[in-house]
Amino acid sequence: AVDVDYSDTKDGDDSYALEGFVNIPLGDKAAIRLVGWDTQDGGWIDNVPGTRTYELEGGYGYDPDPTPGGRQVTIDNAGLVNDDQNKVKNSGARAALRIDLSEKWVGTASVMTQSLDTKGAFDQDPALGENKIERFTRDFQHDDFTQYGLTLEGEIANHNVIYAGSYMERDLDYYGDYTAYGEEAYWVPYYACDYYADEAGQCSNFATYLDFKNKYERSSHELRLQSLAEGRLHYTAGLYYEDSEHKYDQQWKMPGMSPSLWARGREDMFYNTDQKRTDEQWAVFGEVTYDITKSLHATFGARHYDSTNKLEGYTGWGKTNYNENYGFDVDSKTEDDDEIYKVNLTWDVTDDAMVYGTWSEGYRVGGVNRDPNVPTPTYAPDKLKNYEFGWKTTLLDGRMRFNGAAYYSQWEDMQYTIYTFDLSPVGNTYNVGEAEIKGVETDLTYLLFENLTITAAAAYNDAQTSKDFILANGAISVPDGTDLPNVPEIKYALTSRYEFDLAGLDSFVQLAYSYTDESWNDIRPSARVKQDSYGNLNVRAGFDAGGWGMEFYVNNATDENDNITVAPRAYYFTATPQRPLTAGVKLSMRFD
Repeated sequence: AVDVDYSDTKDGDDSYALEGFVNIPLGDKAAIRLVGWDTQDGGWIDNVPGTRTYELEGGYGYDPDPTPGGRQVTIDNAGLVNDDQNKVKNSGARAALRIDLSEKWVGTASVMTQSLDTKGAFDQDPALGENKIERFTRDFQHDDFTQYGLTLEGEIANHNVIYAGSYMERDLDYYGDYTAYGEEAYWVPYYACDYYADEAGQCSNFATYLDFKNKYERSSHELRLQSLAEGRLHYTAGLYYEDSEHKYDQQWKMPGMSPSLWARGREDMFYNTDQKRTDEQWAVFGEVTYDITKSLHATFGARHYDSTNKLEGYTGWGKTNYNENYGFDVDSKTEDDDEIYKVNLTWDVTDDAMVYGTWSEGYRVGGVNRDPNVPTPTYAPDKLKNYEFGWKTTLLDGRMRFNGAAYYSQWEDMQYTIYTFDLSPVGNTYNVGEAEIKGVETDLTYLLFENLTITAAAAYNDAQTSKDFILANGAISVPDGTDLPNVPEIKYALTSRYEFDLAGLDSFVQLAYSYTDESWNDIRPSARVKQDSYGNLNVRAGFDAGGWGMEFYVNNATDENDNITVAPRAYYFTATPQRPLTAGVKLSMRFD
């Protein structure tokens, strides 16, 4: 099978996608599946001409309101002005080999690799107008990963046995503009002119940038045993182990610095976080279901976990003209173990209707902060208790499916990463108290007429903190009743699909609309802004001619410039918009 996709974005670049797969039998007991793809998403955000001016009053003190005659440096982005500068290229492949090892055992080995490259910034500056930004250094990201997997499935003594293991390697490099920080943070020019002067003692280049390198490794193993015997009792038991490592070398650079002042002797670097984080976790779990009657089933589950998190390395500035060296080594460790539980009762009211009630617990492991001098050098696991009532139904002789759930969740020791210079020059994770979430979600599929299907899904969430939280004399303050960030109160999606015969071809027309309500971008009332609601209308039509077919589509058909997220940094307010109106065509071919 092969799919070819081409599209063009209004006032932007075109995009393409080439994807294909093939299944190859290898005798009677084995087969291999090969998948490959190569895609490119064109840009639509323009890097427009601009300047940044940095001022610093003479002498050795920095001044937020410099007087005339002080030192002043202006930079421009003339060499980087470019239309449609945000682009994405993604290529990869996946291979899976499946072998019938015996009548009761099957093995699958797989490998997947992908290379993802982005160029440019995907934000817009609302002060400049729609889809415009000013960037003064290059922005790019290179992301490579390879993952290997092995699955074995079989039967032993009337039990189904499943082993699943994986190993992943990933290299992620990021290079980005950091010049806005120095324009607003008046102490940065102080560093550039007094601390990090060039060889002649003059101000170094203010075109600061980020050069981040990340290397990830992760392996996981799971062994699961499931009962197959007939009867009223069914059970599952298993073991899980995971080991991961993340090495990150984050460099803040300022071109033109004197080599004698390079932090840790590395070119143009004035700040560095060079650390290795390791996480190890193992768990044992089990679940038992008992059929009280033919239609009433009770389930009890439990999981014990044990986690160890370590962090080692360095973070800080290098030497300055004043022989100061603010930096510190990190060598920390945190451990945790606990149990979580689940209880469920399911009732098959009829063959077409089921209701259930669930009480369950979940967790996210804790860790170690990059800066050991913050008020909480480590952060604890956060845990969730969830109470849920739900239903699944098929109605009107199979023409309608209506599912839903109502839930209430208690979130304890919420983990949240905060960047505030009052506490640390780097971002750290804090347990910021407790929260409650009340919500309802539902989905409906209805065959309204023989050829017309309506699909709808909606969710309502009321998510707020339930306890005051104050850290470090008010540096972080989150009062009771604060709305949680990035949780819209209402989300819904509507899809209408009409299928018909056109000159003997199976054809369709489809309209899809989605809506996301407004939300806050941060948990701190003193540092957050409201993210506006946004909607999206997509139109699609096509036909299937048997071995091939075509689809025509228009995404964001009303050409909205809604922001998906906002970043109201004190030194530069930007927002990430959705892609403008995009029209395209897709050709699909299938081969026997």
